[in-house]
Amino acid sequence: MIRRQLLSGILGVPLLGRFSTDKQLQCSCVPAEYDVRLFGARGDGSTDDTASIQAAFNALPLQGGQIIFPSSSGAYCVTGLTLPARSGPIELLGIGNVTLYSASAGNTLSLVFAEQYAQPIRIRGIEFRGDGIASNNGLLARNLQHLVVMDCRFILHGGNGLDLQRCYAPRIIRSLFQANAYGLSLGQSSANNAVVRDSYLFSNRTAGVYVGAAHLNTLLQGCDLEGNHLGVEIVGNSAGPVAIKDSYFEGSELGAFAIGDPYLTNFVFDGNYVQGSSQTIQNVRMGRICDNHFHDSVLSVGLNTSGLRLRGNSVTGTASVPEEQG
Repeated sequence: MIRRQLLSGILGVPLLGRFSTDKQLQCSCVPAEYDVRLFGARGDGSTDDTASIQAAFNALPLQGGQIIFPSSSGAYCVTGLTLPARSGPIELLGIGNVTLYSASAGNTLSLVFAEQYAQPIRIRGIEFRGDGIASNNGLLARNLQHLVVMDCRFILHGGNGLDLQRCYAPRIIRSLFQANAYGLSLGQSSANNAVVRDSYLFSNRTAGVYVGAAHLNTLLQGCDLEGNHLGVEIVGNSAGPVAIKDSYFEGSELGAFAIGDPYLTNFVFDGNYVQGSSQTIQNVRMGRICDNHFHDSVLSVGLNTSGLRLRGNSVTGTASVPEEQG
């Protein structure tokens, strides 16, 4: 069910209903629109469009505006783009089949600011694609207060598909992360109050999601994580909480989640379906694992864990979970 709903959004017509009431998602941009083709971008899969697209970025007025990437016969090939600061909201909008392709090391698109950037930025309907070889990231965002990434795809990056550093309250919605080293990275001291919803993380080589240290309030809900080496990697020494809810996990070699030491304060794992993996909950001070279903999967309690509540979990096949407690 999750996969069917998800793919209809990210691979077909974008769905804008469920989260349209979120204040961040309603950041209406000023009327100024800049079509990258008018600045010389071709999107034919071979021409280097870096200078043309960067020129469109630089042409944005101080009050912000919208950059439009029309559907094209091939990818927009780039070697690295940087979005400049403006005093109003900015939206990057892909219309139809839009891919930004980079085979270069570094970042395909950088949203990097020296200080906290208060203006809303929204990225919608764009695929970021690497070549699977170069050590690059699809999108790097640093010091943003209002970032929305919606209906995007991050595929074949040697680094992170999406790398968020020191961002406040980012929203990642209905997006696909496939065959990257890390699909989504919420780096150290970053992405506080992050929400990741209805997204698909598939076959990422290290982990689907990375949650860095000194992190506050992370929610992963309604997501589909399949074939990742590890589902969610959580670094210890985090104030938490980290909550994973209503999501589907299958075929993770190292388990649905792993929590590093010294400890995580407040871990929630509720209402999920886990198939074909083994995971150990450890390094947790206060946590709740409730109302999950485990099929051919093993859940065990490891070291350095206290204040854990286990209730309402069910099993089928060869699965096993600890007795209820807390």
